[in-house]
Amino acid sequence: MSANAQDGFLNDTDEFGFLLEEVPRVLRRTLAYLIKTEGMAQTELANCLEQARATIVLTINHLEKLEIVERRSAEGGQRVWRIFLRPKAIEIIAELRKEAEVVYQKMLQGISKADLATIRIALEKMVGNARVC
Repeated sequence: MSANAQDGFLNDTDEFGFLLEEVPRVLRRTLAYLIKTEGMAQTELANCLEQARATIVLTINHLEKLEIVERRSAEGGQRVWRIFLRPKAIEIIAELRKEAEVVYQKMLQGISKADLATIRIALEKMVGNARVC
């Protein structure tokens, strides 16, 4: 993926939003990780997302049906699949960024940057405390 496509899609507010979102979170976070590190193996992606490998397989299946990603066999790894973005993903990145900004502006209206930083630190600690491993 080109640096231009990466720039402007992910920012600090996204990571904060990821902590708050739960329902479509796996799909969005999967796409975000692939934008940052295209060509990840399914197992690597599952580890980054702290999801079961089976969950990631279902997520990738869904994204493949939407023609957003494709699996490619890793060199030398008969059972290792690497995940790559398809042209359709590149086309929707700018639109996703716009939609995310609208949601974040509404959600964060009237909250100072200092308060957001405090909330983020607290949420990250809560998530860390909730981890079993």
